[in-house]
Amino acid sequence: MPLPMVHISVAALLEERDIVQVTDRAAYYLGSIAPDGIHMRKDPAPDAKIISHLGARKPENIDKVTAFRKKFTEYEANGVSRDYLTGYLVHVLTDIYWKQEFYDGFVERYNADPAPVQEVRTAYYNDTDVADIRLYHAHPKREEVWDLLRTAKGDDLPGLMTGEEADLWNVRTLEWYDVPREYLPVRYASEESVRAFIESAAKLISDYLAQ
Repeated sequence: MPLPMVHISVAALLEERDIVQVTDRAAYYLGSIAPDGIHMRKDPAPDAKIISHLGARKPENIDKVTAFRKKFTEYEANGVSRDYLTGYLVHVLTDIYWKQEFYDGFVERYNADPAPVQEVRTAYYNDTDVADIRLYHAHPKREEVWDLLRTAKGDDLPGLMTGEEADLWNVRTLEWYDVPREYLPVRYASEESVRAFIESAAKLISDYLAQ
């Protein structure tokens, strides 16, 4: 699935274009990366990530996203920020559209390579890591978003994940891009293709929210 800067870039584009109206921006941006906080859980169950992502991994599961959206008022009554919920929703939708708009094409390009130098999973993270790091250094609002994330606190979403898990993922995200890494040359997922996805995802999410 897409890495944090893709999620943040989609969330930022939706805010910039007034597709979402946000009051607590720190909560919104934390929500936009929060579902992956399940990786910070000790000994997570095999289906933990599926659960944290609402069981909605493909476009045909969009009804599960809609069911989550309908529970916003219920969550708010229990102290959860609506902006956090909105960011969380945007994250899950971005993942859904990533598969159909990006990942399937990546796999096709990989399979068409007569001499791949990495197995597919390694190649995927090699190429998408490089793109995400470039987004980090080039995004015009990245420093502003990082300042917001440093003040953000996650909310508990019973049955999905805890606020503490979101907070741990937030710390991991804030620190991850400063660690030097070495990569092989990009072969299947250019920065330009990732940027094209961000635009496409923002349009698809806008269409969904307008329903």
